[in-house]
Amino acid sequence: YRGEDGALTCGGGLILMDGENLSDTAILGEATNTFKNVNHLEGLLLQEWTGSMETDLGRYKKVSFRALYRNCAVILKYPDGACQYIVVPKGSPFTLPTENETYTDILWEGCAAGETVTITADREFLAADAKPKDSSADKPSGTKPSMDDIQKIIDEINHTENGGTVRVDMKKATVVPKEVLEAIQGKEVNIVLDMGAYCWSIGGTDVLASNLKDTDLEVTIGTNAIPPALVDSLAEGKPSTRLSLTHNGEFGFRADLTLNLGSGHAGSTGNLYYYDSSGKLVYRNAGEIGADGTISLSFSHASDYVIIIDRAPAGNENNGSGSEEREENDGSEDREETGVSDDLGVSPPADQSNCQRHTAPDGNNGDRNGSGADTGRPKSPKTGEF
Repeated sequence: YRGEDGALTCGGGLILMDGENLSDTAILGEATNTFKNVNHLEGLLLQEWTGSMETDLGRYKKVSFRALYRNCAVILKYPDGACQYIVVPKGSPFTLPTENETYTDILWEGCAAGETVTITADREFLAADAKPKDSSADKPSGTKPSMDDIQKIIDEINHTENGGTVRVDMKKATVVPKEVLEAIQGKEVNIVLDMGAYCWSIGGTDVLASNLKDTDLEVTIGTNAIPPALVDSLAEGKPSTRLSLTHNGEFGFRADLTLNLGSGHAGSTGNLYYYDSSGKLVYRNAGEIGADGTISLSFSHASDYVIIIDRAPAGNENNGSGSEEREENDGSEDREETGVSDDLGVSPPADQSNCQRHTAPDGNNGDRNGSGADTGRPKSPKTGEF
């Protein structure tokens, strides 16, 4: 059901029922009494509770219930992660706002500015672009490279030929400066940001936003932001890894995250799900886990995510890894001593980097254009695309 805060809420309980040969109808009717007094989002009109028998083991039965409402909730998710819940009649028109107390010039994914849409069911809208009224409130809290280090990276980008890759050891920094994003924007150059336990790869042609800003790409692995019961219901016993991105909202570019899920999962597929503001897990993309346990997945906005691992069939020794275009761990790789100086800058060659790129199955080392140039980005094992 949709709780008082607007998010979908999951709960559970164990009840004891007396009687012999109870019918499913009697069981469902009695079970609904345990939660008939829950509080719903203000304005929502409860129509009924629908129930289904998930497990029937004689004297033990597991029943799942879901609330159905007569009206709908519109969920607006802003760049800072804040969510606004608006209750509207089913089938009514709704005009997407272009401004609120925090932002102006708001654009919503897949919609025109100020577009009016018809709401027939609960629907979530993600802000694709917005200008903060108070720019200081939008600054990331993570560590940013020094101006000298930023200039070194920009110089390296400017001297890199099309199809090349700039590798940067971020040391303790997690914020990619907007100056670096602006330097790479529109170029056939990739930048790989090595952050130790994981790395990010950004292609210049994937940097699309017109108002780029400093972006904190810190990733926390093994978080509990997603309710465990929700993850368990989706995973159905499969291994899973939850992670949270520090940045709020859209990046303004697409980036591929490479992290280690453990070599024991080699050849398996990792499926990425986004925990949306309505409390649902939404599929985004997938990647194959390499022989060393690494996987690459695509992101364009920050939130809480879970990776569900589909185990490889017995005898599958596929060593590829990659990421699939979006429709739109706990294991971490030990960082090797490379002998580079403490100054932030271009990292050692690929054979010394923690974020090594796997050779594509066709032997062209993941070249986007098939020319043999090193793009620094893994190829999808499912689509063959970058």
